[in-house]
Amino acid sequence: MNESVPPALSLQELVRRAAEVTTIGLATTYVLGFLIVNTYLMSYGYSGAMLFKTKHISAGALFIFLVAILSLYSYCIFWATQPIPNSEPITEQQRWKTILFTTVGALVFLITLLASIGGPEMWVRHNEYRWLFWTVWAIGIIVSIIQEGKRGWPLAVRLRKYMGLPYLFWGLAILVTLFKVSVLTFIPFVLYASWIVFQLLWGEEKFGERFKTWPIDPVIDIATISTCTLTAIIIYSLNFYGEAKPQFGGGLPANVRVIISDKKRIQLDKLGGVERVEQLLNNARLIEVSDQDYIVALKTEDGGERLLQLDRTMVDAILYLQ
Repeated sequence: MNESVPPALSLQELVRRAAEVTTIGLATTYVLGFLIVNTYLMSYGYSGAMLFKTKHISAGALFIFLVAILSLYSYCIFWATQPIPNSEPITEQQRWKTILFTTVGALVFLITLLASIGGPEMWVRHNEYRWLFWTVWAIGIIVSIIQEGKRGWPLAVRLRKYMGLPYLFWGLAILVTLFKVSVLTFIPFVLYASWIVFQLLWGEEKFGERFKTWPIDPVIDIATISTCTLTAIIIYSLNFYGEAKPQFGGGLPANVRVIISDKKRIQLDKLGGVERVEQLLNNARLIEVSDQDYIVALKTEDGGERLLQLDRTMVDAILYLQ
């Protein structure tokens, strides 16, 4: 019996498809970067960012890269703990090897990556989150006990759909001992959203069949994926992006010295005194640069920051400090 063999794609067709994929990828990366950068700037009360900037692509690319790494880790745990239809069952040895090596590999990679792209403020000081480590570890143990039990509680039944969750909790517990909780908060939302996506794609019951059986359940899953994704983007924008180094796609403000001539200093009296002017000139933080302005942050008396929009014509030079 002859089996039909799909015709090979021509070079022209391959180039066309590659161009389409590249265009869609760049557009998605840019839109994500635009949302991230502008959400971060709006946290300072600034909403006049430029529409077209190359930093939007790098910001979106960093987020997509982190999501891809986290999703890969989530998939490996999903594969090891969930029965996948039309696939050979795995042995207990394969299961535990996958869980162990994936968890250790993901942790080593994430710690190395965050240590490289993160600024000094991203690290935990003096083990201030030690209590959170034990709390997250205890939550993982409790979830594992409930999953392994035979109780018919609604919560237990729901948790058994996510048999790999404890391992994700324990991996996260190790990360919070090294990095600030605020910069890691987006990670659980990415892991949970990716887990639900894998369950929709490769769960025991097909997506279409679930709609026939009980349509509300898959609708809730889709709404959960959307909510978790949007929440992850917002939290990443507010807490992670501003702590990552610019050369890696982050928005960590640079410590700068603003060089202004004596004739132009008179115009800075509105800042409220000589001390504020000297702070601007000697130790400001550069948040954003546009074609017309420099956006710098100054410390306020209550420990917060206040943005100042400086016209580029007032500034003679910007000296970047270490």
